[in-house]
Amino acid sequence: MASVLPDLPRQRPLNAGEYAERQLLERLAEELPDAITLFHGVQIGQSMPMPAFGELDLVLVDPAGDLLVIEVKSGSLEVEQGRFYKQYGHQRKDVLQQARRQLQGLRQRLSGEGLNVTVHHVLVLPDVKVISGTVAWPKEWILDADAQPDLSRRLMDLMHPAGAMPAPNPELESRVLDFMRDRFLVALDVSARTKNVRTVTQRLAEGLATWVPRLQVPSGLLRVQATAGSGKTQLALRLLQDACRQGQRAAYLCFNRPLAEHMARIAPVNCQVETFHELAVRRHRQQLGQSEWQPVGSIDFDAAVATLLAQLETSAPDLDLLVLDEAQDFRPEWVLAALQRLHTQGQAVLLEDADQALYADRETFDLPEAAVLRSPDNFRSPRAIVDLINLLQLSETRVEGRGVEMGEPPDPLVYDGPRQLIRQTELAVRRCLEKGYALSDIVILSFRGRASSALHEIEKLGEWSVQRPTDQFDADGSMKWTSGEVMLDTVFRFKGQAAPAVVLTECDFESLDVVARRRLFVGMTRAQRHLEWVISQQAAKALAALLE
Repeated sequence: MASVLPDLPRQRPLNAGEYAERQLLERLAEELPDAITLFHGVQIGQSMPMPAFGELDLVLVDPAGDLLVIEVKSGSLEVEQGRFYKQYGHQRKDVLQQARRQLQGLRQRLSGEGLNVTVHHVLVLPDVKVISGTVAWPKEWILDADAQPDLSRRLMDLMHPAGAMPAPNPELESRVLDFMRDRFLVALDVSARTKNVRTVTQRLAEGLATWVPRLQVPSGLLRVQATAGSGKTQLALRLLQDACRQGQRAAYLCFNRPLAEHMARIAPVNCQVETFHELAVRRHRQQLGQSEWQPVGSIDFDAAVATLLAQLETSAPDLDLLVLDEAQDFRPEWVLAALQRLHTQGQAVLLEDADQALYADRETFDLPEAAVLRSPDNFRSPRAIVDLINLLQLSETRVEGRGVEMGEPPDPLVYDGPRQLIRQTELAVRRCLEKGYALSDIVILSFRGRASSALHEIEKLGEWSVQRPTDQFDADGSMKWTSGEVMLDTVFRFKGQAAPAVVLTECDFESLDVVARRRLFVGMTRAQRHLEWVISQQAAKALAALLE
């Protein structure tokens, strides 16, 4: 099987021509020899102000560094005076002229870099039968519909007319491959690439936000059971925006305070966005006649919840839409009480993921009248991380990796004791920096809660000051943070959020039980592009035993 560069995203809207080219690419990748490197979508141009030559569909590179450029033209073609023409919207292009111009451009670029290699060129017309060639383009260099069943062999014959692959030239091949990566593939700095990946990921994950609002649910109650990175936050935002545009009263409730703060920054200002306990405390204070903010440490949350539940049993409905996020973290009685806020024709959407249920005292609950929509698609995480999640069976059902990047699985750093934990966590941050990530791109997440974390009180990690949550709160109840260069938090608090590079540290467990699996699942799925993994010797032994 040939190596393919760049990695193929597993899901992306394609038109008919792109779909045909994708099928051809996947077929060639399977059939061509392992020694071949297969590039696709190669951008080629000249130095400004000269115009770009365009895009090469496929380029094969063999171990000797020689190249075969494949121009694919699927669908119908127009033929006039021995030339092929392809219609692109309102533009009509001369296929042979375009191909020869691209070949000339590639040869110029290679020559300019001092790469003296052979460049062959072939035209693949999968839907056309060519009767004869022309002076400009011999028929043997056109592979038409008749050649498709034996396409891979025909390509190898054209690339190596002598019948055998030439002797390898590792140095030249390496230079050619580096040249192709640097010159023709997108070569952005990490921050720019991260921004582009984030944009593409958001577009790919628009499925839930597009289709869920179109569903007709007679009961008005919908449970969206979707894995991490499936687009639940985008769906919540879309639902709130639609409700506000229609003049409806909408509220968003979740369990996690940082997630509520994040949603409050992006949701419409006239929506109620808070955690369940914030709602309970607010109602409790109103009942007690307290007008001033109370320190969080002095609040009796159990009493506040009891007040809220009692109020909701008797109060009139006040909502047209309720979005209940992190529903797996709610107790059944909390859910039932919150649903009492809906008008008769109101709608409730519960967003949940059983694999992210981190609290042992939570029970599963049933809502018989609810419609259920399930999605196993993760658009956020690199596919290599999703593969690791499936290998370790961290989720109850298989997660489908739909991310834009393949990425790479983490190379665990093992620690023994608190001092080595800090050193290995520092090394993990350095690894991220070496890959081009800025400190602002990196989040350190502890596998443990703040109360039991050995990292909780550190002020510096190596030469970097640490930004971490404290036990102090602002007047509005928001937790205060220390000022620092690198962010430190926990998997519990960082649910619903993500970062370009994540250091998942302090991972310590005797066996990969349900608790460990869920914490690892949450931590790993926070990484948008890169994951570093710091584990104890005990955890390393447990993982090794599992894999064996």
